[in-house]
Amino acid sequence: ESRPDHPGFHYGLGTILARGQKLEAAAAQFGRAVELQPHWTLPRYSLAVALDQAGRRAEAIYQLQKVLEIEPEHEQSRRVLSALGVASGNRPPP
Repeated sequence: ESRPDHPGFHYGLGTILARGQKLEAAAAQFGRAVELQPHWTLPRYSLAVALDQAGRRAEAIYQLQKVLEIEPEHEQSRRVLSALGVASGNRPPP
C-alpha cells in the first residue's frame, strides 16, 4: 500500500527522481517530506543537494544550515557548505 502523505514515500520518490536527474521534481518531493517531518535531516539534506545541483544555491545553503540547526554534528552538511565557500555558522548574503 502506498502512503502519499508519508514522508518516507516522498523521500523515496525524490531519490528516484534525483537519480534520473529530474532535479526540480526531486526537490519538490524532498520538500514535501520535509514539510511532513521537519526534523528528519535526511530528506532536508537531499533537498539541499538537489537544489544545489539545480542551480538554486541560496536555497541549498539555507537547507544545509537548517540541517545543522537540527543536527549540529551533520558532517556531510558541513562539508558541502565548506565546498560552497560558506562557513557553516554563517547565513549567506541576501
